[in-house]
Amino acid sequence: MDNLSQRATYKILSVLGSAAFSTMAANGALMVVAQNLPLNTPYPRFGGTVGADQDPGGELTPIILGQTFLAQESGQLYTIEAAADMGAGYIPVNPLMVSVVSIVDGQSGSILASALVSPSEIPLEYSGSGFSIIAQFADGLFLEAGTQYGIEFSSPTGPAHYMLYGASTVTDYYPDGVAYLRQTSDDSIDRDHQGDFYFRVTAHAPEPSVMLLNAFAALILLRRRR
Repeated sequence: MDNLSQRATYKILSVLGSAAFSTMAANGALMVVAQNLPLNTPYPRFGGTVGADQDPGGELTPIILGQTFLAQESGQLYTIEAAADMGAGYIPVNPLMVSVVSIVDGQSGSILASALVSPSEIPLEYSGSGFSIIAQFADGLFLEAGTQYGIEFSSPTGPAHYMLYGASTVTDYYPDGVAYLRQTSDDSIDRDHQGDFYFRVTAHAPEPSVMLLNAFAALILLRRRR
């Protein structure tokens, strides 16, 4: 290979190698996929009840709150944070379930991943700032950038009563999603909640591609031959 061709090849591989190095450096790092941050106000703008009320006959009526979001980055789902409390001093013994669901034609679809938050990890009263709960996911759901998902909060294992907080639509602080309510097994989204719940979704950066790793290796070999 002549010097001109070698320099051109080296330049191309340098670009690819730098990309590979950047990708490898980001691998394992956490990134924010989507978020609606709590406002710096003494109290939240609105709240919704999550639970499963039990009637005298023993039948449970699930009340599911949801929030759609648009993934801004691709990666393996790691955590979902939210603003929640026990709800007016009610102390449940059943955990809060946090799920990521598909959104199909504007409606709630299948559950893609879920995690439980123990009652012991949920405050009696929300302070009005920051996130108060965190759900950690370990089943490796890969979130695709540009895809709409839903976060659903429920208590499927028994009676419970939690409060989830967010901001009203006086100002639309999160235009890429909407808060909603679902009851029982109905998949329809009721947008009676005029606003968006506070949330933050984090994910691990994707693995570096084989092509970039090969380019990085070729760059090292070429430099050794010079």
